[in-house]
Formats: sequence, C-alpha cells, structure tokens
Amino acid sequence: MSSVPTTVSELRTRTCGHILRAIDLTADDWQQRVFTTEHRRVILNCSRQAGKSTAAAVLGLATAMVHKRALILVVSRSLRQSVELFRRVEGIVRSSSLQMVKAVSDHEVTLVNGSRMVCLPCIADTIRGFSKVDLLIIDEAALVPDALYRALRPMLAISNGQLLALSTPCGRRGWWFEAWHSDQEDWFRLRVPASEISRISPAFLETERKVMGTTWYRQEYECSFEMPAGAVYPQWSAALTPGLAHSHRRSNPPSWNPDAIDIQEARSRRPPGTPTVGGIDFGFRNPFAAIWGYVAEGDVLCITGERYGSGQPLEDHVPHLPRGCLWYCDPSGAGEIVRLRRLDIKAIRGNNAIREGIAAVTGRLQSGRLLIDSDKCPMLAMEGGVYQYDPDESLLSETPIDRDNHALSALRYLVMGLLRSQPARPSLIEGQQADQARFRRRQLWENEACWTRVG
Repeated sequence: MSSVPTTVSELRTRTCGHILRAIDLTADDWQQRVFTTEHRRVILNCSRQAGKSTAAAVLGLATAMVHKRALILVVSRSLRQSVELFRRVEGIVRSSSLQMVKAVSDHEVTLVNGSRMVCLPCIADTIRGFSKVDLLIIDEAALVPDALYRALRPMLAISNGQLLALSTPCGRRGWWFEAWHSDQEDWFRLRVPASEISRISPAFLETERKVMGTTWYRQEYECSFEMPAGAVYPQWSAALTPGLAHSHRRSNPPSWNPDAIDIQEARSRRPPGTPTVGGIDFGFRNPFAAIWGYVAEGDVLCITGERYGSGQPLEDHVPHLPRGCLWYCDPSGAGEIVRLRRLDIKAIRGNNAIREGIAAVTGRLQSGRLLIDSDKCPMLAMEGGVYQYDPDESLLSETPIDRDNHALSALRYLVMGLLRSQPARPSLIEGQQADQARFRRRQLWENEACWTRVG
C-alpha cells in the first residue's frame, strides 16, 4: 500500500499520476522528472511529438487541484498556440471526468476549490492585469519575444510561483536560447530528443532526416539550436550588438588603438552632426513598427531604437519617435505620411520592393555594415531570427512568409532609402540577387530528397 503524501510537492506528483491513469496514459521518465521537481524555474527543450504539451497540461491541472484558489496561466506567442495547449487541458478534463472541475470555457477552467487555469496570448496589455501566479506555463517559448517574457516574470514575485518554459528550438536567439545556455540563473534544464521517445520509430526519424535535411532535422528532433532552413537572413545574429545605443555617448571616447578599443565600438562610433534616420511600417491591427539610428563611418548603419505596438492610433506613437529624424515610410500609408508631415515630421515614401530590399539588407549583413542594439530593439532582433521562406518552397520561392516582418519591413524601407540617397549602384543588388539564386540552386541540387535515382 502506498504511503500518504507528506508534502505539497508529493501530493502534486501523486495527482499528476492520478490524472494520467484517468486518461489511460503512463508518464515517460522525463515527464515524471518534470512532475517531481521542486525547482522554481524549469526549461524543457523537447523534440516534436515528445509529449511536452501533455506534461504541461497535466502539471497545470494537478497544481490547480492541490492548491486552493491557485492561478495557472498558459501563455504562448499567439492566442491560437495557447488555445492548442488549452485544448489538451480540455480533452483531459472531459475524458477523465475529474470531480473537482466546476466549469470549462474556451479559455478558462475553473475548479470547485477556486483555482483557475487561464489561456492567454502573449500580449503585454492583456497579461499585465494578472498577479500572484502559482504556475506560469510558456508554450513554444522559443517564439515568445524577449520584451513580453520580461513582462511575464514579475507575476511570480509575490507567489514565488513556478515557471515552466517549454519549446522546440527555433534558431540561436532570444531569451529561451539564452536561458538554456546561460549559468546566470538557476534553471532546471531537461533535454528530450526524439531518440529517447519510444513512440517515435527509428524508421520514421530516418525518413525525416532524409526529407527535411540535416539542419531542420537536428532542430526539430534533436533539440539543437540551428539557424532554420530557408532563413532569409542567416547572418542575422552577427549584427546584434547589445548596448550599442550607449556606446557613442561617451564624453571622452578613447583614441584609436587596436589593442585598447573594442572593434565593434569603433565601427559604431557616431560622427558629430550625423543625422538620425529611420523606417516606419504603418499598422493598427497589425503592429506599427518604427526603427531608427544613424550611419557611422564606413557606411555602417547602426539601429539604436524602435517603437512597436498594435491597437493604437498613429498619434499615440508619435511622442515616442525621435525628433529631427528623416523617416522612410511604408508607401501604402499615403494618408499616414500626410498626417506625419502635418506634425512637422520629415516623412517620405519608402520603396517596398521586397526582393531588392532583402538583397540590400543582406549586402549590409554580409559586409558587416549593419549593427543592431538588441537591448533597445528586441522586436527587430526577434523578427530577423525567425523570418524565413516557406520551408516547403524555400528552394524555389523568392518571397518570404508574410509574418514576423513588421520591424523588418521598416528596416527595408530605411536601407532602400539610404541606397536611393547614394549614387546608383544597380550592380550591387543584382549581384546579391544572383548570389541568392545560385545558393538556392545549389541547395536544390545537393538535397537528395528532391531527386529520384534512375538505374
């Protein structure tokens, strides 16, 4: 006969087992470790189809059942992703007939002990009203922007609640990537590759490896942080420079000495009288995005600030924009450009040639002539790491997927505007486009999954 639980942690672990038995499932060894750990910060780096959503749903329900008036939040990059995990919770509730469940709605489960499990999109204005959270579940954490992650953490301050951040890797960037590799905070880290999941057959994995290619396979199934196949800007991380906005403000900058000065700082030094330039992508329901900076010596474009938000009129964004800046704007926003000019803001129509703009940004990345303050521009830094061509069409398509690109569009307008203000160099863009086309053709030629052997 099993012993009676003596601690809340033991009771929660037993409750997790009870929930799994009620739906005819058995916990994997790694899931059992998640249920039993008392760490306040837990990060799960899991393969696709490892069972991470089931583990998070069971842990959330068990926490709600064990603690009276507990608050469990499920947060993700979008409401759709949050709802996907929440549907797993609803499925468990309906199939197990848990007696403690009082009510179930589209986005909330309420128990008779007053506990709630709430599903939310990761939008700062939506989540800031919550506090004293007992368990915060961040699903697909690799896609959650740094700024919104920082808005979530204070919810755990008073309750000393537990944070569970679960995801499959998505590139080498962002807070989740840094938390996995950093030793600055006490995280309980658990890596679950597909090779350790008995439900996934070796034959299936071998087929996936051949069809998807090594990079995608390692990221999706081996928990490796790779630059996604089809990435529009594979050199993006080299441009991210934390603290760039402060480097040019020193009152007595050091003299040029290769042994005494940081090379990145020297490249980003702002010459006296250098104007501020920026790009704007207009939006209301879709985010409004503005980025700005200056051109340092050697034609190095330094991006030092951003404004990003949705659901606000243009006039609400204007006070947050630097004065005296020359803005290259979304050409589809003719009315917005007129409104900015009436406010004595220098706004001109930008160039929205997507392929040419991508080629121009790529040229700056490849030549080291683009630096971005990732502390001051978290959304731009995030978008550049996930912006990609359709994985199913990445060898053929010239147009990226139309998402995660609002700050990047503003950057394109700015880069193309600067190119327009310089002497015409058509061969530069044409050469970059030719290089990209050759690279795609080489990918197609070397991918054996795209060919059928004859003879």
